[in-house]
Amino acid sequence: MIDLAITVHLLALTDDTGLAQHARHHFVDRSHGYCLDDNARAVTVMCRLAHLRTLSATEQHALTAYAAFLDHSFDRQTRHFRNFMTYDRRWLDEEAAEDACARAVHALCVMIAMPPQEWMRVWGRDLLEAVLPRLHELASPRSWSLVLTGLDILLRNSSPWREAEQLREQLAHELLQRWRDAVQPAWPWFEDGLAYDNGRLAEAAITAGTVLGMADLRGAGLSALQALWDWQYDGQVFHPVGTHNFGRRHQLPCRFDQQPIEAHAMVDGCLAAASSGADTALWRERADIAMAWFFGRNDLGRALVEPEKGLCHDGLHEDRMNANAGAESTLAYIGAFLSMASLERQR
Repeated sequence: MIDLAITVHLLALTDDTGLAQHARHHFVDRSHGYCLDDNARAVTVMCRLAHLRTLSATEQHALTAYAAFLDHSFDRQTRHFRNFMTYDRRWLDEEAAEDACARAVHALCVMIAMPPQEWMRVWGRDLLEAVLPRLHELASPRSWSLVLTGLDILLRNSSPWREAEQLREQLAHELLQRWRDAVQPAWPWFEDGLAYDNGRLAEAAITAGTVLGMADLRGAGLSALQALWDWQYDGQVFHPVGTHNFGRRHQLPCRFDQQPIEAHAMVDGCLAAASSGADTALWRERADIAMAWFFGRNDLGRALVEPEKGLCHDGLHEDRMNANAGAESTLAYIGAFLSMASLERQR
């Protein structure tokens, strides 16, 4: 049984509008308002949690608020999502970046596949049908990957859906082509540099390649994941790609600042490799190592997580742990925790 404490901090960051982006220490930082990214992540986490245990009434209310935020963020005339909203409920943009849109689509796929209540499946499918025609225009590997992993969950757990299947095949081929365009002997990766949520690209390639029987794509994913692991593990501790690395061409990862989203992506990437039948025991062990980063097996020997509050701090600087505990970090911890819990349930 997963303890109710897992969502305590998440609920503290939630109101009737949705999930607030940031925290100052452990309380809501209202100056930053809300964003589609985090509310989409929260939908995904709550649906996955509901798949493992019954949601409390408070958790169910929070999930409804997150879903309502996604619904309100979508402009049905332009078929665009919006991302950033102020604390007094004013939209700051007319169109969300591709990655935020893709994360919303991923959340809709999860809700359709494993809805806590049947009306959520109906609502999720209606919204996904509205946005689906625009998804063929996505241009970034990270957005392809988020949509691909969402579609995999959807198509494994619902009735056949021709348009979704066609989109998955298109994005899988585009991801493979991006690998062929970018890969070099000394740089086995999908892009010229490393950025955030890196493990998602390898996870998507492994999963889609396995399901679609695209051996080249599966092989690319495994090669990329192995390289990412080698870059992030020194034989003692896992050290996620630091934010100082962003934008550096063909450069090995900077050590800091380390963020929870990277550890979560690596946990899920390793579990995808294990599920594909590639050295199952080895990749499960590596998922354990990446998960241990949250609990103090890291460069500073500091636990980022306070399990009794379901809280995760925002990362590691070179000389200290970030004192804040915002939505993205807390959701990364909960998401990684649920991935490991699902693994244990399968054993």
